[in-house]
Order: sequence, then C-alpha cells, then structure tokens
Amino acid sequence: MGEEFQFYYKNEGYWISRNNEGFYLTRVQDSSSQTFKTSGDLFRKGRIENKTIREL
Repeated sequence: MGEEFQFYYKNEGYWISRNNEGFYLTRVQDSSSQTFKTSGDLFRKGRIENKTIREL
C-alpha cells in the first residue's frame, strides 16, 4: 500500500516504508537507507547499531 511508519530508537528517527520495488529502513538524520525484497528480510536483516529490527 506504500505506507510509511516512523519510530524512534535512542532519540533518533527512522522510517519503515515500502513500494513496488521492496521494503526500506531509513534513518531520518542522513537519509541512510537499507533495502529489502520482503518484510521478513527487513525484520531479520535490517540493522540499527548492529541489532536486527526483530531484536530491537
């Protein structure tokens, strides 16, 4: 659906979003982005401070 979800981790903003190309984890401060093919990949492989999204 192309929706975005914003959250904060240790006072730093992040976005999780998706489009037809895939899923994205983006740090707001510098627009650094990680790209994944599936939502499962995002939660297993997406990292913030060497922790996966699932761990956080």
